[in-house]
Amino acid sequence: SQFFTYAGSVDDIEYVETGYKTDDNPPTEGWKKYTDRMRFFGNDKHYWLKLHFKTPSVTKHQYVALTTATGYEGERDTINPQCMVFIDGKIVQALDTNHSLVRLEPDREYQIFIYYYMGSDHDACEFRMWLSYIDETVEQLYYDMFVPFQACRDVYTENSYEFANTVKVLEQACNMLDLNYPYTEAYYDRICQAGKFLKEEYYEKECGKSDSITSYVGHTHIDIAWQWTIAQTKEKVQRSFS
Repeated sequence: SQFFTYAGSVDDIEYVETGYKTDDNPPTEGWKKYTDRMRFFGNDKHYWLKLHFKTPSVTKHQYVALTTATGYEGERDTINPQCMVFIDGKIVQALDTNHSLVRLEPDREYQIFIYYYMGSDHDACEFRMWLSYIDETVEQLYYDMFVPFQACRDVYTENSYEFANTVKVLEQACNMLDLNYPYTEAYYDRICQAGKFLKEEYYEKECGKSDSITSYVGHTHIDIAWQWTIAQTKEKVQRSFS
């Protein structure tokens, strides 16, 4: 993605193989050096990882994130590798094939623990970790434009008012951009101008006018021992509800 750039490696990593954890405290002994491109082995296995690094400084348009990859991105996260991330002794989020970033503070020393579950469908897996700069200004505009574009592509019919109006607004927003000199103040000024236009003219004025009413309730559910053990179900509960 154009709003992701490489910010540095994470080289000081250790690991230890464990069974199912009984609390949120990582092991105190048995740690070994984790090397780049190392592979974990064992169906339904668990590992703890300990990372130590310092995050870089960022510009006013950026934030920094720990970025992870297993090689199974885009596949089903029910049976693929899953993790719990601990910072300052507390679980802060989960990682899986659909969630691969941990947002961090810039210019800070970190010791992060990751409790890693191999999944129930693989005998070997890489787990790669590095730091990324993420351009938050560009990222915001990307999603502000992508969501209505996706609606035009997948939901609206081409002869509908919603389709015609959405395409018109997106075209107007695109015409506000100046991509000749990326990452200059003029470049960001145009991005902010396009984002403000979309917010005021589309999201605030046009959205919500439909005769259709959608009601929704956020939820998470737990399948007891569907494609995993009951012990793993307990860990899924902690990841889901933490």
